[in-house]
Amino acid sequence: MTRLFFDYSVNWSGTPTGIPRVVENLAKSFLNISKEIKLIEFNDELEGFKLLDATTNTSDDLIKFQSGDILFSCGANWAYKNYNKCLKKATSNGLKFSQLFYDVIPWKFPYFYENSKFGDYYGDWIVSTFELCSLSFAISENSAKDVYSLSTSKDIISNKPKAIRLGDKLAYLNNNNYIVNEDIKKLPPFILTVGTIEYRKNHITLINAYRLLVSEGNMDLPALVIVGRPGWLDNSLAYQIENDPSIHNLVHVYSDVSDDDLDYLYRNCLFTVYPSIYEGWGLPVAESLRYGKQCITSNSSSMLEIAPELTRFAHPLKVEEWARSIYELTNDPDMLARENSKVSESYLGTTWEQCANEILVSLKAIGSV
Repeated sequence: MTRLFFDYSVNWSGTPTGIPRVVENLAKSFLNISKEIKLIEFNDELEGFKLLDATTNTSDDLIKFQSGDILFSCGANWAYKNYNKCLKKATSNGLKFSQLFYDVIPWKFPYFYENSKFGDYYGDWIVSTFELCSLSFAISENSAKDVYSLSTSKDIISNKPKAIRLGDKLAYLNNNNYIVNEDIKKLPPFILTVGTIEYRKNHITLINAYRLLVSEGNMDLPALVIVGRPGWLDNSLAYQIENDPSIHNLVHVYSDVSDDDLDYLYRNCLFTVYPSIYEGWGLPVAESLRYGKQCITSNSSSMLEIAPELTRFAHPLKVEEWARSIYELTNDPDMLARENSKVSESYLGTTWEQCANEILVSLKAIGSV
């Protein structure tokens, strides 16, 4: 019988976000669907995979793939020097490999990153990995198109990645025994944005929208709560907030919040904002809708796919559009209530089990799992 392996190679500490969170949630969902799936992790030094619960480091413990075995990965494999070298050998011997691609952003926008050369490295990884795939997935139609376009431009011809929809339900404890940060509990009415504090997430547009609103005499604005770990090229956001008296008391930044904290923030915010310049998907938009909260999001890339009939859109580079939409929702409680109600009644969302099942159905088509 064909064996199915799930690559659980994750190098992360603290509350998982981004790709590590996808890996964790999909792994749990895969195992809920089928106990026969084996979790493995890559060892860069040994150039091979080991069972996740392996405790020794000898080469004898490496997985010996058989022809027809299937390996699925949704991890950040570009971080491993020897990953594709190992895969090339294994696929030449009959392993069927499948990768979930997130985006081509470092290649498409190298100036989003401190080291612009990373873009070329990442683009090469996309192309070489795509070439090794028997089947590939992407987290949006936009990302599927980007991956396919990049690969075909390098004369790598294969099937376009299959777009799947990520789960958007937080792994919170659904009870009344929250352990929530006391500072968060004391927040005044607020709007929320979630995402790594880096150039691409475009927090500066929100900061400037607040500056614009204050300059126009709007002194009764809700607080702006930013949740995200520090990242690359963050526009010295903390310095600006600390030293600009017009926004100092309006903007609050929290990093590495717990699931309880994040659940509380989503439940209690007025609405959310997500001004990212470009995304592979835009999970915080879907999460906001799952909580029944309107989201003002950028009118670019995959964010146009999530729920175009429900979300508000603004151009990521046009501060005035964000300021106007924020003003409308904060100054017309009835309008906000109607929009939040429509989201609550209309948005169905996707569970991680649904996402995992869709992937597994496709994987079974390339082998008798």
